[in-house]
Parts: sequence; structure tokens; C-alpha cells
Amino acid sequence: MTISPAPAPYLCVLAEPAGYHTAARKALYYPAHPQHLPSKKLEESLGVPLFLRDGRSVTPTPEGELVLAYARKILDLDQELASALLPLQQRRQNSLRIGTYLIYSSLLMPTLIAAFHRTHPDAEIKLTHEHHQELLQGLKNNQFDVILSIQDQPDPEFAQRLLKREPLLLALSPDHPACAQAIPVAGSPYSFLDLEALPKELLLLQRPYQQVRLQEDKLLKTAGLNQARFKEVGSIETAVRLAAEGMGAAFCMSSYVHALHIPKPIRYFLTGDLQTAPWLTLSYAKGQEHNPTLRAFLRLTQETVAQIL
Repeated sequence: MTISPAPAPYLCVLAEPAGYHTAARKALYYPAHPQHLPSKKLEESLGVPLFLRDGRSVTPTPEGELVLAYARKILDLDQELASALLPLQQRRQNSLRIGTYLIYSSLLMPTLIAAFHRTHPDAEIKLTHEHHQELLQGLKNNQFDVILSIQDQPDPEFAQRLLKREPLLLALSPDHPACAQAIPVAGSPYSFLDLEALPKELLLLQRPYQQVRLQEDKLLKTAGLNQARFKEVGSIETAVRLAAEGMGAAFCMSSYVHALHIPKPIRYFLTGDLQTAPWLTLSYAKGQEHNPTLRAFLRLTQETVAQIL
């Protein structure tokens, strides 16, 4: 048999010279009636008496002395554990493990981390870039405190902040005949071009594990172009550069344009269903809003996104 950690404080108090009433008063989570006290239950489970009871007097038996010695060790270990955890808990409160895509790691994070460092110079930041599914799985496995990613819809498993809509853009060479079919969109720097204007075009798509590919597949399905000619190009910038060379049509999320360096002229168009465009989203574990370091990072991220994107 074993002594559970819960009765250990009670047993130690019970051995003090005040008997049942002191023990019941100090261990409020146990009933005060002697028949229901943890010591009686422990005696029944061990099959030996632990205390000699005489009115208000409680005296440990030899077996009780042995059990008390171990109970006190349990209490000492509990206090030692609390002391050892304290600096780790404080460090955790002053650190952030951030996950995002490679493109946001270079586009947003330098400005964001610099601004965060000015207000939190002692905070420890760990930045990791991964593909979409790895970010979500890492957040589920507590490998990240917060991730910045593109989401089609809110995920009920996490707490989330929606930062901005991220429509998918179609990239074409400016002299492509389809450019003439584009329709201006009020309030947007981009015109709209339906994918149906490119029925036989080679589509330069990303790999299946990339977030942009999720949006590309959704677009192709909606447009009924499941059998469209396509070529997989892992690098978004390479795909857009090929489009600028007249080698096909490429795609990217709207904010990615700020990070791309295309030497030849290129035109971008809104495409697909603009009402269901995904969101650039901050995701973190529920219940972490009380963490002041995380709260400050969330606020600064919103400000940085509004400034850069």
C-alpha cells in the first residue's frame, strides 16, 4: 500500500499535540468526524493502528511513527518541488515560443521582435518557421505559445485573434491576353480576374503541404478545374518569377507580395470567392490571456500587421 500525497499534511498535523480538532481544522478539505478522517482510512487499508486515541490526545504507534516519517518526507519533497518549479514558471511567464511560416518570419518578425524587445528587454523569444500542418500540430503539442498562420475559419480548439483577410492573388505576365478581362474592385489595389479566363493555362502550384496549396486546391475545386494542367513549384517566388516570364499562372497570398522580389513586370489579380477568403490569424492555447508577455505580443503583432501589410 502507498500513502497518497493528499493525507500527508493531515497526518503530520494530527501528530501535533492538539489531536483531531486541530487536524480537522487545518486540513479543511477533510471532514472532522474521526470515522471519516484519512488516518482511519489509511489504518484500515494498511491493517495496522497508526495512532492511539484517548479523548483529545493522539499518540503515534510505532507503525504510525514510521508512516509519519515518510509523510514528512512527502511534504519536504512537495516543498522542494515547488521551490524548483518557481524559477522555471517565472521564466516561462517571461518567454515566448513563436511559430510561423518562413515568409512571415522574414517579412514581419524582425520589425515585430525589435518592437517587442524595446518594451520587454528581458523576454526570451524563440522563433521557429514551419509549414502549416506542423504549426498547428506544434501548438497542440505545446511546442509553441503562439502561432501566426492563415486560417480558413476559426478553430474552436484554440483562442484566436483574426488580424486581416488574406485573399489569394493570381499572378500573370502583364502582356497575357487574359489581363484585359480583369474587372476593377472598389477599394482594392487589385482588379478581379476569374480563373475561367485561363482554361488551358499551365498553373504553377505549390507543394501539397504548403498553406498556399490549400487555397489553390480550394480555388480549383470551386472553379471546376480539377483536371487543369499544373506544375508543382515549391518556392512561391520562383513560381511568380516563372509567371513573369510568361511560363504560366502563379498564386500567392495578398500579404506575400510585400516579401517577393520579382525583377520583371508582373500583375496580380484577386480571384476566387472573396467572401470566403482566409484570415491571417494568431492562435494560442485557451486560458493564456492572463500571461502579460503574451498579451503584449498579441497587441504588438496587430500593430505591426497594420503597419506593414
